[in-house]
Amino acid sequence: TQGKSTPCVFYHEARDIRTTVHGDDFTSLGDEEQLAWLRDQLMKRYDLKVRAVLGPEDHDDKSVRILNRVVTWTDEGIVYEPDQRHADIIISALGLGNGKGVTTPGVKESVNTEPETSALSRDEAFQYRSLTMRGAYLAQDRPDIQFAAKELARGMEQPTKANWERLKRFGRYLVFQPRVVLM
Repeated sequence: TQGKSTPCVFYHEARDIRTTVHGDDFTSLGDEEQLAWLRDQLMKRYDLKVRAVLGPEDHDDKSVRILNRVVTWTDEGIVYEPDQRHADIIISALGLGNGKGVTTPGVKESVNTEPETSALSRDEAFQYRSLTMRGAYLAQDRPDIQFAAKELARGMEQPTKANWERLKRFGRYLVFQPRVVLM
């Protein structure tokens, strides 16, 4: 059965299997016997390559890279690490490689301060949009930057110098917290 929230999620109720689809990549959740059944069904119709089966048993894999995200099975639970290269690219593009980090990805705007409203040049606006969307992509997997990435996206239509400063703050936070691992 296709999911209601997204057309990329499926559920097999009788077998208690959940599957997400991203292009030609399938990721499924279920017990070992049911996943073996799903594999056999798919192999009847498709050329299939199983990259990993994560689980607690000695014969199970303990780590796999899925869409450049690292998923690891540990004794404490499943560990999920977002794709690190997006943070690295944002930091590098903003020239913050050796910069000082900050502890929050954004700051509350002061009521008494007028933001810089002059528009960015065409090239700067292109870079702003590119880095903002890279941040939004990374934010799918990083709750700590979701709000800041959403706020940056508000400036996509006509980015200003104030938007650029917010983006630099976002980049400095990534210098401070380049990696986040979720349990």
